[in-house]
Amino acid sequence: MIFSQNYTHDEIATIAQKLYALKNTCPVYAFVGEVGAGKTTLIAMLLQLFGVEDFEGSPTYTYVNTYTVHQKNTIRKLYHFDLYRLQSAQDFAALGFTDYLQESDAQTSWSFIEWPEVIMPIHKPVCVCTLEHIDETMRKITVEQIIV
Repeated sequence: MIFSQNYTHDEIATIAQKLYALKNTCPVYAFVGEVGAGKTTLIAMLLQLFGVEDFEGSPTYTYVNTYTVHQKNTIRKLYHFDLYRLQSAQDFAALGFTDYLQESDAQTSWSFIEWPEVIMPIHKPVCVCTLEHIDETMRKITVEQIIV
């Protein structure tokens, strides 16, 4: 386990900073948790740290939002997936999304996946971020790195 911590809405930026600090070892961030656990909110904060200024919300119906960020002579590609409606890993591959994951290298490209269970295991290093709804104001995050 990398870390586990309870947090409130006011502390989301701190959690996002901790996740951002893992960017050199986590080409894929997988967010697991029930509806309302805070996956999209946390991803939005994390994408801001990567330089995204125009967060488009969760791609529930399109499956993926792609962001291109230009920073310090570097182009970063960021992929935000919402796989809630996806039925299988085969569907993921058929839509061409496997290529996005292969491109994610923790140097110039990263993927952020909500509801990743349908495509697990992912055959590259993944930071699995499990979010739990403790009560109306408190959440818990547990982050593990899985290398398959």
